[in-house]
Amino acid sequence: MWPLALVIASLTAALSGGISQESSKVLNTNGTSGFLPGGYTSLLVQGGLLCGGVLVHPKRVLTAAHCLNDGLKVYLGKHALGRVEAGEQVREVVRSIPHPAYRRSPTHSNHDHDIMLLELQSLAQLTGYIQTLPLSHNNCLTPGTTCQVSGWGTTTSPQVNYPKTLQFWPTLKNLHVPILRTIQINYFEILLEYLETEYFQNN
Repeated sequence: MWPLALVIASLTAALSGGISQESSKVLNTNGTSGFLPGGYTSLLVQGGLLCGGVLVHPKRVLTAAHCLNDGLKVYLGKHALGRVEAGEQVREVVRSIPHPAYRRSPTHSNHDHDIMLLELQSLAQLTGYIQTLPLSHNNCLTPGTTCQVSGWGTTTSPQVNYPKTLQFWPTLKNLHVPILRTIQINYFEILLEYLETEYFQNN
């Protein structure tokens, strides 16, 4: 089971594609199509690349709250941008649930509580490339654990250079993303609150 570490790591890199930051960026390594077990990453699009996310339920995607926009579509099973790929699926977003404590910043400098759950119009069809990320109730990694990161975020800094294919940064190579205890707290207090409601269980 790939725990919450991959969720947070994916959001850290993939979601950075929607904003410009002055912080250090990582160098890219091209991931091959379907290289992540189950193809956990999904792509949020509004006319073009906006953000990345993770399928946590056939009808739910976990992403960042700063990606909140009207008319979002989720492209599942994507690897290369700009072309239709075999096996990809597209779903409309019908409901957005940002963290109640998130406050949007015009400069994207505030990342506190920057997490959001999206409800898809219809269920994703699970395949070899499209699977949900199994979330653990009691098996979070300990603080300080290093994670792997993937996404379509910029690969250079300070210049912005967005890749056309999904990028992958292996553990202990180019990028070290430690797990923080506060992430685990927010995860249990917010995400599970939504996932375990009667509405989500019955629908």
